[in-house]
Amino acid sequence: MTVHANFYTDSEDILAECRLLGSRTLHGQSEPEITTHFTGRVRLVTTRPSIPKEKLVPGAGDAIKVTGDQIYKIYFHGPAYQVIEGAWKDGDQIIGQFAQKLPPNHDPAELPLLASPRYLEMCFQSASLKGLVFQSQLGLPDSFRQFRLLAAPDKDPNATFFAVVTSNPDDSYDVKIVDGKGNICLVLQGYRTMSLPDPVPADLLEPLKKGLKA
Repeated sequence: MTVHANFYTDSEDILAECRLLGSRTLHGQSEPEITTHFTGRVRLVTTRPSIPKEKLVPGAGDAIKVTGDQIYKIYFHGPAYQVIEGAWKDGDQIIGQFAQKLPPNHDPAELPLLASPRYLEMCFQSASLKGLVFQSQLGLPDSFRQFRLLAAPDKDPNATFFAVVTSNPDDSYDVKIVDGKGNICLVLQGYRTMSLPDPVPADLLEPLKKGLKA
């Protein structure tokens, strides 16, 4: 796997046109076969964007809450990426609560991160709950239109974060990561999934449908 990035400027911003390439040499061939898996454009801005506010995301209250244990009987993620503590329905939206006390994301753990990969993964996993509940299909990431990192999430171990998932008419999803003070940290727009062909066992789906479809 190789990442290619071509950089150029746009006014005071820096842009990078990126490609993720895979290379493999097939039996009987002398030259490797190159596959482009993903493409994207990254914009590094010189002016920090203002952080928008959202109403404070409520707790589950009297809603039936789906637990992380129920979700990860279907999802296949390891402990470091079991990022959903629980989820519930709020009107037409699905709310996911970010899990606390996760194992280190990488080793050595003190190496810095810029793009908050587990919070982006929280967007992916929370959005896929809608496909599970309404289509009984497990969807993997396929594409998204835009991802904006507005602020680094608070590193306080007691801080709370929520993924707020909204469905769009074109079957894509918009997801926001919101902290307990209503600050929007990340925005994912136009996210699409690709469904796995095998159906999800009904007994594993039932708790999710009961909690998120009502």
